[in-house]
Amino acid sequence: MNRNLFGTMLALIALLLYLAAVIAILFPFLQALLWAGIIALMTYPLYDRLYLAVNRRRNLASSLMTLGVILVLVLPVVALIVYFATQGQDFYENMEPALFNDPASIWHQIKKFPPVNLLINILNPIFARFEINLQETFRVALQQSMDVLVNFSTAVVKKSFSFALELVIMAVALFFIYRDGENFAQRILDLIPLRSEIKGLLIQRVKEVVTKILSGLLFACFIQGILATLGYLLVGLPVPVLLGIATAIAALIPLVGTTLVWVPAALILVLQGDYFRGLILLVWGAALISPSDNLIRALSMSGRAGTIYISPLVIILGLLGGMAVFGFIGIVLGPLVLSLFLSVMELFTSHPLQTSEDVDAQ
Repeated sequence: MNRNLFGTMLALIALLLYLAAVIAILFPFLQALLWAGIIALMTYPLYDRLYLAVNRRRNLASSLMTLGVILVLVLPVVALIVYFATQGQDFYENMEPALFNDPASIWHQIKKFPPVNLLINILNPIFARFEINLQETFRVALQQSMDVLVNFSTAVVKKSFSFALELVIMAVALFFIYRDGENFAQRILDLIPLRSEIKGLLIQRVKEVVTKILSGLLFACFIQGILATLGYLLVGLPVPVLLGIATAIAALIPLVGTTLVWVPAALILVLQGDYFRGLILLVWGAALISPSDNLIRALSMSGRAGTIYISPLVIILGLLGGMAVFGFIGIVLGPLVLSLFLSVMELFTSHPLQTSEDVDAQ
């Protein structure tokens, strides 16, 4: 074997091993770093304005921007998560006697509402043909919802220290991304052996896809919050706007999403004997809020992003696969990875893949 080729192979293996070591070191903090990157991408235009406003003092602008993000985005989300985690256990303990000691009580209370009772009487013969017991199905679904709620509460309490550590790491990373992110990105681009034209198009595609995915996700959560707020106003719940904000934030959570807010609120009304308002909220949530979770998210995150089109199928597959692989952050990373992959493939098929060395040779 040629010595130069052998030396090149050894250098490549050493580089791969070194990269693997770097990834292994950063892996425990990967989620915090990814969230820092996502938040920085969302807020970087604001940072640019603040940077100019403070006479281009980079450290001051980065510090103020990081503090602003923590106060406006991070602390409210953390406060709501902690609140629902602590309240979830209490709610479960209050619901447990009805679920286990008298599992039919909630069902009978719901049936007291005449329209629902009429609907159940119509549906019972149909479901009976398929050997489906509506009462038992309702009890199992309610039990599973309570299990999810208490598991979520327990997980937050158990992981409170690691969660706090991740928030600190995210804040520190956010500061340095604001301060040094542009220079770091330029260094990465300098390592890519492509023409400047292709690099420019690549950056443009990345920005377009990231903007579309993130803005679509935020828009979907906003719509969820509006629908939920209207439902809370309809039944006359106290602080409907605060509950709507909590529902919008809960819409980010995979699978359970908005049900973490509107289901407990509706069940509390039913258990308090306010059957009409409780059932109205249950119907509103089941008919409008929950079914629109993934639908609104897929529609708002898909569509035209600048010069490219993102298919709803890509978003749906990205959401499901992203959550399976990456967990919570997969709701952003899944669609983002798939959309960027297809975008980059389209870019390289529509433009000749010519490196900077090829251009110099010409």
